[in-house]
Amino acid sequence: ALLLLLRDHQAEAIIGVMIALHFAAGVLNVALTSFLPRMTLPDRLAGLVSLRWAMFGFGIAIFSLPLAALLNALTFPQNYVAAFAIALLFALIGYGVAMRIRVAEKPTEDRRAPRPSLREVWAHAPARGYLLLSLAVHVAVNAPVPLITLHLVRGLQMTDLDFGIYNSIFWLSLAAAGLIVPRLVRRLDNGRVFALSVLGIALQIALMGFSTTLPQAWLSALVGGLAGIMLQVSSYGLLVQMAPPGRYETFVGMQASAVNFAIFIGPLITSSLADRGLPVATGLMIASGVS
Repeated sequence: ALLLLLRDHQAEAIIGVMIALHFAAGVLNVALTSFLPRMTLPDRLAGLVSLRWAMFGFGIAIFSLPLAALLNALTFPQNYVAAFAIALLFALIGYGVAMRIRVAEKPTEDRRAPRPSLREVWAHAPARGYLLLSLAVHVAVNAPVPLITLHLVRGLQMTDLDFGIYNSIFWLSLAAAGLIVPRLVRRLDNGRVFALSVLGIALQIALMGFSTTLPQAWLSALVGGLAGIMLQVSSYGLLVQMAPPGRYETFVGMQASAVNFAIFIGPLITSSLADRGLPVATGLMIASGVS
């Protein structure tokens, strides 16, 4: 991030930061997904996942506005270097807390037993179906991300502070809904909540496409937070349910690969279309319909 201070290398620095962030996020996601089921009983898993996202949302909502104010107060690139330094400090604190967590030990495995293969996981019909579903849904969900950013910056001309308010609304909505989503899962089951979450994300994208004022964009953020927590909790529940017996860790890695590929290819498609002249609002309407 310090390379941002060098004017001739700012583009390389931004790319490097994004690669490092996404690599770390990918490793963290696989690690958390692998050991969360060992931290609680199966019937309490939805509550644990939801509470984790709620705390995550409250944390981001609380710090979004101060960080946005910091970005407005300082000039570029000093403002972003300061923000990254603060993020690094909190990451180190989080690492220290994580090292104190104790989870149930995995059963001892026979070292002579063959390691589970990708082919074995793919041969399990429920696992294969969920991998394909994850790929399709996450392509649809992530494809409009660059269009949303373009709409907020170019269409609505948001400042850093405006964007901080937008983020705070999204994450507060996600965190508040996280307190009730486990009850919804128990009443409807993971599959129905997953379907409702996809419909909610489609509504969020449509609202963003029609928005011409900041309050309308904030309404989109509110809906997005509600749908987002429903998607996270239900997709995790389905992941645990669809995993082949004795192949959970391998299945988690395959699912993470599918999601990361979707996160890569979805925005790439819409960015390419936008570069070729596709209007942002039209792209958002198409993305909403596809979702």
